[in-house]
Amino acid sequence: MFWNIYSKRILFSLRSKDTLIWTWIFPIMLATLFFATLSTLDTAGRLHEIPLGIIDNEAYRQDTSLQSMLEMVSGENDNRLFELMFFPNTSMADALLETGDIDGYILVQKNPLLVVADDGLNQTIVRSVLEYYMHINNAIDAALKDWQ
Repeated sequence: MFWNIYSKRILFSLRSKDTLIWTWIFPIMLATLFFATLSTLDTAGRLHEIPLGIIDNEAYRQDTSLQSMLEMVSGENDNRLFELMFFPNTSMADALLETGDIDGYILVQKNPLLVVADDGLNQTIVRSVLEYYMHINNAIDAALKDWQ
């Protein structure tokens, strides 16, 4: 009985143009459009490692708090934020910055200085992390001076 009713319904839907469109063509088109728009949704918001240069000078080697912070955000885990590259001088870092191999580099003098070639998402992330580090570091230094 079921197969008899089912076959009659299929034949009826093939004969009527309105029913053919709404029962066969529209769901297939809708499914295709959903697949095309939502297929890359799981990878759309992922961040990739940001290539960041560090000028390895004496001031950087003495700033252990900056070293430990950069170690934590670029460590050997799956959620690495930065891919660090160390340079002995600024000329090598400038050359890689111009070619786009790195998004910026940090030069430590008295305070860390971020050098970037243009503005973008990666440069904004690096700037935010560095500003947060400097804010926390200044707050700790002020608290230590008040305590002593």
